[in-house]
Amino acid sequence: MEAAARHLDKANLSADMRSKYLGLVSLLINARDDEGISTDTLMAALGVSSDNIVRMLHQLEQMGVLSNDLALTVLLRKGVREASSDRLARLAEMEKAVLARLPELAPDADNGEWQDVNLRGLCQDLKIRSGVDFIPEQLMKLLHSLARPFGDGEKGRRASFDVKLLRREILKVRLLRSWSNIREISDKRRAVATVLLQMLLGKLDDKLRGVDLRVECKLGELAEALRSDLEIGPQLKDELTAIEAGLLYLHDNGVLILDRGKTVFRSAMTIRIYPEEKSRGFTNADFEPLKEHYSEKNFQIHVIHEYAKLGLKKLSAALSFVFAYFSLPKLEFIRRYFAGRKEILERATTEESYRRIVESLRHPLQQRIVAEKPDANRLILAGPGSGKTRVIVHRVAYLVRVLREPASSILVLAFNRGAAWEIRQRLRSLIGAEA
Repeated sequence: MEAAARHLDKANLSADMRSKYLGLVSLLINARDDEGISTDTLMAALGVSSDNIVRMLHQLEQMGVLSNDLALTVLLRKGVREASSDRLARLAEMEKAVLARLPELAPDADNGEWQDVNLRGLCQDLKIRSGVDFIPEQLMKLLHSLARPFGDGEKGRRASFDVKLLRREILKVRLLRSWSNIREISDKRRAVATVLLQMLLGKLDDKLRGVDLRVECKLGELAEALRSDLEIGPQLKDELTAIEAGLLYLHDNGVLILDRGKTVFRSAMTIRIYPEEKSRGFTNADFEPLKEHYSEKNFQIHVIHEYAKLGLKKLSAALSFVFAYFSLPKLEFIRRYFAGRKEILERATTEESYRRIVESLRHPLQQRIVAEKPDANRLILAGPGSGKTRVIVHRVAYLVRVLREPASSILVLAFNRGAAWEIRQRLRSLIGAEA
């Protein structure tokens, strides 16, 4: 831990982020050697999303603190009909044919308007032009893959185009990028996918043949394969998001099956609203189960945090805490271990974080303004030197860290660039990368 702390000291992290990184290292060090530790466990313990867990592991690897051993398992086809390498080669032909034909069928899509395309007619046209059999379901999968962002850096998170099936055979397409940019992204994603597939196939024995051949690898190995490739390596700004895009592209189009590790990159659920329910309004009663779910989630996170604090002081106290959690009624458990602190269980942040954002102000009026519920508009007037900037910074931190409002939904207007820079710096010191 001391060596890890020294590496983190060189990384110029905020106190909060440094604490999270140390917490992650501690969890990994204390995990049993004969068992892996899932990203779900790390998420629950640290209160961090899965993609941030992956990013933190990657950054710790770059700092030299650990090797990125996040495990992935894929199923491949080799030496048989419809082998994975053959499927990728055919997919490349299909993709090039689609991107050559779509601009001709929807030339006005560049202006951001929806364009109609006949799906079955497009399949037949592509078959004649390329000699590759297209079926509507397969083409739709390919179009959805092409539409997704490649994810190479922040600007890469924007999708390439919107596509939806209006009726059984009518596609609607609307561009979010130019056709030339879409082709460039497509080439890069396909190059990444090719490198990843070659690396995975290389882990199989040369004489092995079959379907659903299981290959286990580490995320760090995939990143190293991309870095080592002379063609695609220098082009990548963000290896993790490139790996995500490449693996999901291969999985969605049937080149391989991402067996273990898919949830690292993609949520397990897709929610669709029934057409007949779209016009129905919602009442507070509809949201009550969701409120209970998140309240219980907050409670469990605070319980884990309390367990960790007790474990650092005295292991027997932590074990008694666990026994009480599973044996006592909830209210009695709260009275015993959270007496006088019941209100912290309702907050989506740690007690230390809340204290730093709200209680550290040491000014009752400022604290009340910062912790106001966002249910009405507020106009606050104050004179020079009264702490207006400080209140604004802490209010934004409260919205992001305590109320879990998306940072992208918050707009702060400053008088000049200097003030904007100061607000940004103060926010980073309060809530780190979430700013």
